[in-house]
Parts: sequence; structure tokens; C-alpha cells
Amino acid sequence: MNMIESCQLKALVRKICLILLLVNINMSGYPSDITYSLAYSRDIYYRLDKYYDEAAFGGVGIWLAASAGGNIVDMHYADILPSQRWLGVGAYYNRLLKVMEIADCAFMSCRNLVSVTMCSNIINVRDKAFYGCTSLPSITFTKKVRFIGDLAMYGCTKLSEVTLSDSLRIIGKSAFSHCDKIKAVSFPDSLKTLGEYAFDACTGLESVSFNPALREIGANAFQYCTGLPSITIGKGVTTIGAGAFQYCTSLSSIDFGNGVTTIGAGAFRNCTGLSSVDIPVSVKYIGDEAFSGCTALKSVEMPYSVRNLKKRVFLDCSGLESVILPANIIEVDAGCFQNCVNLKSVVLPESSVKMSVRDYVFDGCRSLESLDLPERIIFIGHGSEVHDGAFLCRQHR
Repeated sequence: MNMIESCQLKALVRKICLILLLVNINMSGYPSDITYSLAYSRDIYYRLDKYYDEAAFGGVGIWLAASAGGNIVDMHYADILPSQRWLGVGAYYNRLLKVMEIADCAFMSCRNLVSVTMCSNIINVRDKAFYGCTSLPSITFTKKVRFIGDLAMYGCTKLSEVTLSDSLRIIGKSAFSHCDKIKAVSFPDSLKTLGEYAFDACTGLESVSFNPALREIGANAFQYCTGLPSITIGKGVTTIGAGAFQYCTSLSSIDFGNGVTTIGAGAFRNCTGLSSVDIPVSVKYIGDEAFSGCTALKSVEMPYSVRNLKKRVFLDCSGLESVILPANIIEVDAGCFQNCVNLKSVVLPESSVKMSVRDYVFDGCRSLESLDLPERIIFIGHGSEVHDGAFLCRQHR
């Protein structure tokens, strides 16, 4: 007998045993006494465990008897696959099995799943573990959970309550994306990584509490959270990733704290409800289009720590009326205030520091009649005209 035939024979024997144990169902629709009594046959289960593979429970039957897994001292795995429909009372009573993680795609697209109770040993919830569980209303990650994988809870559209573990360190990419019923999130002190798109399009989110240990808010982490009215950035956060809060249209106020050094490209793009912003002196870098399209923004004062204003930072901020730039700024990049149609006043203090104004910085600022330029400006880009020491802004026709 060759190896292939031997494996086939073992598989056949295994299935016959499993059929005897799991599919002997009486007329009332419940497991028979034979199934129940055989559940305690340690020798049979030991042999099953010895030759166990991933398909052991697959396609065998729909019932697992009461106490069917009881006293299985050598069991190491229990994969309950889609063919199973019922687990009896004490199905794995007194087992030594310790489930330590929920694997990739474990409950993916279980659209009728309404309750999850995790055991206390769970450490990891892997990628797509509960992806698309559209009926699940709440979930509590038990105290040892350290890792929530990419897309773990993606598209759980009825999920409204989330309790995170006090041991949690990592929330993966898009972990809670499109969970539009979540109203509040409080990050534990242990959290160190918040992945890209983590809470993308959670349109019902109204409150976020950051923790001191978190250093970076991932790119696009809260984009399209259209119900979020305000945010207070955690004391430990130094970087707000690109697009982190873009299109949060209800966002009206931001408390940056004193630790943020970097505001990424498009971080607050099209936050149309943002009427004011107080940028702290800790901020050194503001990326391209960081506040573009913030149409309710009225005034801006840049701290002295910001020496470069990148491309289109305030593009299309149609409500912007006044801007104060720091004395030590060295460059205002292309299109920085382009199409700020109500901009009336720009203050550029005198300084010994040389400064460049790039292309189309004030293009379309039709309310800005003139701008006195300090002598320190050494370069003025295209799309502008200089006349008698004043900066005349081109009108859109």
C-alpha cells in the first residue's frame, strides 16, 4: 500500500468514526444516546486527534452532541466549520484546549451572528475575523487581547458598542471601517498603534478618547466620520497622519494639545464645519492641502515653529478672511491660499529672514486688494503681479 492509499484509508476510517459519533441523530432531531455515550471514548478521540486535519469536522454532519468533546485530554484543535449547526451543553466540558486567538476570517460574513463572548485566554483577533457580521450589535475584547487585525470588524453595520481590552497594543488597518453605528471609542493606555483607515466611514461616531501612549494617528484613520463634532488629540500624539480626519464635515473644533509636531497632507481636508483652528507652537510641519476646503474657517495664525507652508494648505477655504504668518517663515508654497475668495488681510511681519512666495499663492483671492510685501521676499512665483511694492491678486473671470 503506497502513501496516498494509506492516507485515503485513514481519512475513510476517520470519517466513519465521526459519522458514528456526530451524525447518529434520532427522530426527534437531537443526538441519540449512542452519540452521547460514545462521547466519552477516550481511545477513539485520541485516535481521531492523532490523525486530525483541518477537514475533520467538515461536511460530516450538522450536530455535535452534548458533551461530545468532554474529557478529550489530548485534543489540541477544534475547528467548527460551516456544516455544524448546533453545539450541545458541555460539548467541550473539562477539555484542556485553550483558545488563544481567533483566526483569519473565522466568522467572516456570518450575517446572522448576534452575540460573541470571548474566553479570557484570547490574545489575538486576526484579520477579517468578524468581517461583515452585519447583525452583531456589540463586542467586548477580553482583558488579554493585544492585537486586533486588519479588517477584523469591517462592515459590522449594526455594531454600536465596542469595549477594548486594557492590554490592547495594536489596531490594524480598517479594523472598524464602515461600522457606522459606533458612537464612542475610548482607547486604553496600552494602545501604541492605530492603523490606517481604522475607523474610516464610521458615520455615527461622536466621541473619541485618545490615550497618552499613542504616538501616531494613522493615515485616513477617521476619514468620513461625518458625525464627529470635536476632537482632543492625546498628549502623546506627535503625528496626525495624511487624511486622518478628512471629510469629517461636522468637526467644528480641534484641541491639538502640546505634543503634535506633524500634521499630514490632507489631514483635515474638506472639514466644512471647522470655523477656527489654534495651531500650537509644537507643530513644525503642515503637509499639502492639510486644511483645504475648510469653507467655514475664518482666520488663521501660524506659530513661529512653522517655517514652510506647503502646497495648497488652505486651497478653496472660501470663508477665510485673515491670515497672520510668523516672522521667521521662509516659504509659502504654490497655491497655498488659492481661491480664498473672501481673504482680505494677510500679515507678513518684517524680518531679516529671506522668504519665497511661490506660484499662484494668492490666485483667485478676489477680496484681497493689496498686500504690502516686506523687503525680505526674494522670490515671487508665476500667477502674480507686483506693482509699486504692492501684491495685486489676479481675479478669476
